[in-house]
Amino acid sequence: MIGLRDENDALPPDSDDAPPASLPVRAPELAAKLFGEGGILHVALALEHRPQQARMAAAVADHRRAAPLLDKVSKRELESQLSSGWQAVPDLLAGLVERRAPGQTILGFAAFSGDGLAEAQRKLLRKGCDLLFANPIDRPGVGFGAAANEGWLLAADGRQWRVDPSSKLAVAHRLLTALGEVRFPQDQAAR
Repeated sequence: MIGLRDENDALPPDSDDAPPASLPVRAPELAAKLFGEGGILHVALALEHRPQQARMAAAVADHRRAAPLLDKVSKRELESQLSSGWQAVPDLLAGLVERRAPGQTILGFAAFSGDGLAEAQRKLLRKGCDLLFANPIDRPGVGFGAAANEGWLLAADGRQWRVDPSSKLAVAHRLLTALGEVRFPQDQAAR
């Protein structure tokens, strides 16, 4: 989760909440917190909700084991264990939309494989966010573990833009620009 800091959020550089050196967060106005489990991130997003701040989060998984497996699973039991005992993780985006403050703009994300545009359009409607960036996870050179990304940026008003392969920083700039266009359309009309 990366959030914009306000003047009351100043952290000393050696704080436990400061981003690790391996994270690409170098601006003093940003803070990063890492969460390894969706349930914990869900609670953190609910507790730290501030309408004036941007919050960005990715689900760590769609499902998790209802209870951890404490013993080694035999080959005989493996199929049964893999097909039962799972539960959905909290829906982070739905929670953010549900707690949306007046005037808050929400950008969601959808990873897809194959031709995911139609499913992304359905997800945008189902989730109720203002924008949704759908990016492929099955194309070489883009997405997870790559320096570049691509996809589709969809708006709740029906607009959609193809985001061609480019650096993740360039994609982030495009998404932030789109957030500004949706949140402050009068500024765009004046240009």
